[in-house]
Amino acid sequence: FVVSYDGTLYQLPVPTAELLKHGWEINDKESDEAVKGLQYGYVTLEKNGERLFGNVRNDSEEAVTVENCFITALYGDMDTTKVPIAVAGGITLGTPEETFLAAVSEDYEKTFYADETKENYTEITVDRALHLVRGIKVVKQ
Repeated sequence: FVVSYDGTLYQLPVPTAELLKHGWEINDKESDEAVKGLQYGYVTLEKNGERLFGNVRNDSEEAVTVENCFITALYGDMDTTKVPIAVAGGITLGTPEETFLAAVSEDYEKTFYADETKENYTEITVDRALHLVRGIKVVKQ
């Protein structure tokens, strides 16, 4: 669950504050202000006009701001995320479908599960008309 966003490697779950250290900012209008104790919330991060969307988890029993939560899922697509996103095998947004299929097995499924619980996964969406990787979502609960 190591993923690169704009050239920086992160391992999920990652503290929201870690992305803020690398120039990302929280879009207050599209993010939860706070997350109740032991609950999940939403965050939209922006950098240079580009956006990433994510889910955050509050591991404490008290409500905390999104900045003090752990990001458990990050996703972006070619429409809203122009920053380089890369996962294992060098797959990035915009990777040609042929290159992507060569990097995975012939029995390609768009979701790669880490274990039998199916709670932790990487999801790659391929645009069949453009024949490009259109979306990447990484989830590590």
